[in-house]
Amino acid sequence: MTSEAILPFSPLRRDEEAIIDAYVNKKPVTDYLNRVLGELGVKEHDDLRLPAIDVAAAKIIGQYAGGDELPNYLIFNVGGRVHYTRETNEEARRSRRLFSLKVVSINWATSGPGFDWPDQYRVTWLPNQSCWVLTSALDCDDMWGITDLPLGRLACGKSEIAKKAARLILRHWKRLRDNFAQEAWESLRGEGLIDSGTAWDWRERVWPEERSDDDEE
Repeated sequence: MTSEAILPFSPLRRDEEAIIDAYVNKKPVTDYLNRVLGELGVKEHDDLRLPAIDVAAAKIIGQYAGGDELPNYLIFNVGGRVHYTRETNEEARRSRRLFSLKVVSINWATSGPGFDWPDQYRVTWLPNQSCWVLTSALDCDDMWGITDLPLGRLACGKSEIAKKAARLILRHWKRLRDNFAQEAWESLRGEGLIDSGTAWDWRERVWPEERSDDDEE
């Protein structure tokens, strides 16, 4: 269960709503949208071949959905103060009001004690566009320079999300495998709309040669 509730209206600002609408409906990028993108400090992502409007849409969704469930990396600076990748103050929590559901959460690798590389896949409902958007939420921008990646829109009911999301997530994993020599993810961090068995099955469909007896949890 989730403590979030589906709002009959969008909590986004006008400029944020314009970005989301352009992304979902594949609208041309106007001068106004270019100004908004500049204010957000967002550019196209060359490595992932993501237009700036897609990067901005995922960034906005990451700010308004997921709450404390999102992966969040903390760093202690030399002064002993804690810095979080995602803001955790009360204002930030209040702003995360878009209804969102976790599909599954994985860990790409463990590079040392306490140093995981989590990746959480979520669908977020956009009331003005009447659709879900699937995103990949990371705990920091060390991997791609951004923390939230857009994977696509889903025009379906809640009962069909897992099936529709499978196509987009598998496509994403295959691109990482083929374009960046990405190895199979290491472990499952949490179930969501799909269970652990389904998650491992998806993994095997992309990296069949990397399946091992230790993968079963």
